[in-house]
Amino acid sequence: MKKDNSKWPLIGIGIIGFIFLSLGVLLYIKKQSFLGVAIASLMGISFIYVLISEIIYRKKSKIIINEKLVSEKTIIKQSLETFLLNFLGNLAITIFGGYLIYISEFSFLLLNFNFLFLIGLLFVAYYGFLCLKNVYYFFYRKKHLIISNQGIELNQKLYSWSEIKNERIIEKEEYSNKYTYMIKYFSFKTKGNLHEFKLEDYHITDTELVQLLKIYRNRTSKNNTMNTQPNDFESILNYEEYLDLSLEEGEKYLKKVREIAEEERNEIESYLITSTINSTSQHSLIYSALTEDFPKWKTLLSNEFIRLFEQAKKSSNYEDIFEALDEIMPDESPNSEEVKKVVYYLYNELNNSNKKIRHKAIWYISFWLDEDNYHKFPEIINRIKEKLNDNYWKIRWMANNVLMDYPNVNREEIKLNFWDKIKSKYGNPYSID
Repeated sequence: MKKDNSKWPLIGIGIIGFIFLSLGVLLYIKKQSFLGVAIASLMGISFIYVLISEIIYRKKSKIIINEKLVSEKTIIKQSLETFLLNFLGNLAITIFGGYLIYISEFSFLLLNFNFLFLIGLLFVAYYGFLCLKNVYYFFYRKKHLIISNQGIELNQKLYSWSEIKNERIIEKEEYSNKYTYMIKYFSFKTKGNLHEFKLEDYHITDTELVQLLKIYRNRTSKNNTMNTQPNDFESILNYEEYLDLSLEEGEKYLKKVREIAEEERNEIESYLITSTINSTSQHSLIYSALTEDFPKWKTLLSNEFIRLFEQAKKSSNYEDIFEALDEIMPDESPNSEEVKKVVYYLYNELNNSNKKIRHKAIWYISFWLDEDNYHKFPEIINRIKEKLNDNYWKIRWMANNVLMDYPNVNREEIKLNFWDKIKSKYGNPYSID
């Protein structure tokens, strides 16, 4: 269920609930079967419950959380409303399929198959399976999200605040036939991985989650406050140390890093080239600071991006290098010559024989080629489309994921095959083995 400010989804859910309740009353008055009355009434009550829950959700989204009332750990459970909406929708179609089988006058003795029976059987089999899947994932494979003073816990694995980067709420376009939907995701990065979860799957509003993330991050920062300010490149914190600062301290620190870079403008490129990149080096933080003023540093940053990508192709510690590359993101359109240079460099790497390089090239193109200018580079879009037929499923998935972010790309041409969708549910498509 999409969480937005529109009243029409609420009206639609209310109407459906009213129709089912009315049907239940009508069947009762007509003295029809108890099962029919029970099913119609149950579905009507359930849709009304979803409606009330959505109204409560929207009210809760305006609440300001008092930090003093937040415990050391917050357990965010799966959304009952989303489960009910999905389950009831699938159940309704399953029941309709059963009705089609009933009126088809099919006989097991005669085996008189007909069109109505086959359609009904298809509905019962497919949507009945989805009902069971909904129940299984909600009751038996619970995906609780736990946020605490220590970090974020997912699937019984704890990621500490020192290894979590860029936690935020993002919106993505999703498509269904001719319709486009904006879906909110909770996203954060850890070393070598991007974690994204549909916010509607959890019993929390986006404003509540943003507030909790800030509260827990700041609690950790207060216990690890860094009062020292850098005075040269060597004294700059590495990225993990920087994440222990509060948001206010972090902003001041990045500003100080940019001041040092400006003062040592003639030496910064030499420092970045001659110093080794690893998990404790300062490269990521320097790139992050300079990217916030991209127009001033675009020549250096674009050159560094290409240099590091080339280095990653030959290095055994490519993960640390890609971690640093993740911090170099443009805020200019591809009309900039520097940005064009990087985009075309990545375009050439799309045909690299190394699957890790092809995978990363697609990933980075999505950041350097924005949705407002992608149509100016049809050769690049066509090359990404070619990767939909790559031998490696994660590259096919990544190509599809990137192309879906570009409007007006023909959705029929970029459909992901069924098995790749299944693999992406159980494997991590962002990480190359």
